[in-house]
Amino acid sequence: MKVRILVALAACLAWQGCREGPGERSGPAVTDEQLASLEPSARTALESAREALQRRSEDPEAHGRLAMLLHAYGFLDAAASSYGNAQALAPDNARWHRLDAHRAAEAGDETGALAKARRAVAADAGSVAARTTLAELELRRGRLEESRTHFQAALEGSPDDFTALRGMATLAFRSGDNANAATFAERALAVAPDDPNLHYTAALAFERLGASEPGNIWPRRGPARRPAIEPAPEILALRGEGARAALAAGTELLERGRYEEATRALTKAADSDPGSADAQNALGAALEQAGHPEDARLRYERAVALEPDLAVARLNLGVLLGRLGDMDGAVHHLEAAARLDPGQADAHVALGVALEAKGRTAEAAAAFRNAVARDPAAATAHLRLGVLLGEAG
Repeated sequence: MKVRILVALAACLAWQGCREGPGERSGPAVTDEQLASLEPSARTALESAREALQRRSEDPEAHGRLAMLLHAYGFLDAAASSYGNAQALAPDNARWHRLDAHRAAEAGDETGALAKARRAVAADAGSVAARTTLAELELRRGRLEESRTHFQAALEGSPDDFTALRGMATLAFRSGDNANAATFAERALAVAPDDPNLHYTAALAFERLGASEPGNIWPRRGPARRPAIEPAPEILALRGEGARAALAAGTELLERGRYEEATRALTKAADSDPGSADAQNALGAALEQAGHPEDARLRYERAVALEPDLAVARLNLGVLLGRLGDMDGAVHHLEAAARLDPGQADAHVALGVALEAKGRTAEAAAAFRNAVARDPAAATAHLRLGVLLGEAG
């Protein structure tokens, strides 16, 4: 019976909506294999959404619900068609434009995402969620003033909106306005006290203001990354704890050296949340340790594509490329890792090794010195620096 249900559901989802009518957009197939990879609860949810759509084929909410489920479970192309149908039936509903913008961003189509987010704001200028979505996308494109306009509008509607406060802190920091960067970071941390990037931004802002004591309040928990568009809360809720639980379990298995088991758990995490750079990076680490360097490289590259300022992914990719003999690529990513997280000694050590391999000995020595300055116990840095200084006479 379960096989027949899956086949029937796949047949309906082959166009993703089991509905034919004027103005309808067809979409790509969702295969039996893809459906079988889902948790039973996810398959049940998709089946229920399909049945609801059969009963209410002219209801934009039914199309939107199916789109959200397809989006949440990683079927982004199929979700695009369902979002398009919801938008066609309810063109003034900002929600479907906004969620489609998130889907496009996850799929790597930032230009399309920006256009959809602008349509969401045009449909409902008072929507805080639409404003912050557009503001984040404008920020990713480096359009700071446009981004500021939408973050400010969001704060007018919701003064404690975390995404808008964090965005204003980032904008102020990038503009050299350290006082406002610190102020907005503190306000955002009052809402989400464990956000590592905000702690880092606040620490740097206070340092630049010459206020060492306030800076100590916000320990440097992580690198200040370029803001990525946050997943929509509605989509995160549909994904539930599955992806996060799989990521946590896989990371623990990785740390315990159980690499094959870690690979399975982290594959589930990455498939459940394809927009998670952390999951892609962790899966890359598991694959590398399990002896699959090319597969690992692809996962690290995906993590970097999703979040270019994720320092640990840059570090992992750079080290692996060095092992694979691509020293130019290694230097490129290791320089980025050292720049993004300058306090991380490992990045400077790895950069020094790559530079030395390319014959750039003076730069390698500088990298090793940077590593020792950050970690006096960095044995490799001491050893290689001694060799280079000895060779230099």
